[in-house]
Amino acid sequence: MAQLQLLKSGKNFQVYTDGTQKLIKIGGRLSYPAFGKKKRNEDEQSGKVRENWGGVIMLPKATHKEAYDELVAICEEIRSNAMNEKTNKRGVMIEPQNFCYKDGDTKEDEAMHGHWLVTFSDSLRQPTIRRKNGEVMMDVGEIDSLFYGGCWGNVLLRPWYFNGKAKSDPKTYPKRISSGFTGAQFVKDDEPFGAGRIDDTDAWGSVDGDDTEDDDGL
Repeated sequence: MAQLQLLKSGKNFQVYTDGTQKLIKIGGRLSYPAFGKKKRNEDEQSGKVRENWGGVIMLPKATHKEAYDELVAICEEIRSNAMNEKTNKRGVMIEPQNFCYKDGDTKEDEAMHGHWLVTFSDSLRQPTIRRKNGEVMMDVGEIDSLFYGGCWGNVLLRPWYFNGKAKSDPKTYPKRISSGFTGAQFVKDDEPFGAGRIDDTDAWGSVDGDDTEDDDGL
C-alpha cells in the first residue's frame, strides 16, 4: 500500500501524493453520503445499473475559497496533462459541466446556495471511514447512521481524468474530470437536510399482555 506524502496544507484542505497522483483532503458539509452501503443508480436510457460509494461535499464560499481553488488547480493540472488522442499532444478540452465541481447557486435546492459542490464516488475500492477520533469504522450500519445529509466531515478525494471510454461498453461518453473517493472522517453534527432524523422515544414503552393472537401489542 502506497504511503501518502503531504505536499501542501491550507485552510480547510491538505494536498498529498502517493507517488503517482495527487489527492486532496477537504472539510465541508456532506450531502447524499453513501459511505457504508453502496448507493444504486440506474441509467434511464440504457437501464444499466451502477453501484458505488460516494456523495457530495458542500464547501461554503465564505470560508472555503482557498480549498476550492486548490481543487480546481489540481483538476486543471490533470486536464492539461491528459493525452489528446487526436493531436497526440497533452491537453484536452472538457466542458465545464463535466468537472467534478459545480456552483451550488445554480441549483434549485436553496440549501446548496452559497456553496461549491464536489461530487465524488468509487465503485471498486471501498473507502476507509473514520470516527472523529480517527478510529476506523467497519460496521456498515454504524457508518450509515453516523454520516447523514447535513453533517460535517473530511473527505479524501482522488481527482482523475476519464477519456470517455468505459470497459465493456461500446458507447462513447463525454470526457470529464471525476473525483474518486478514498476515505472520510466524521467531524460534527448539524441540522439534517430534508425531513431529518426523528426522535421516536415517546412512541415506545413496555408492551403488556399475554401474547394472545388477538393482542396487537399497543
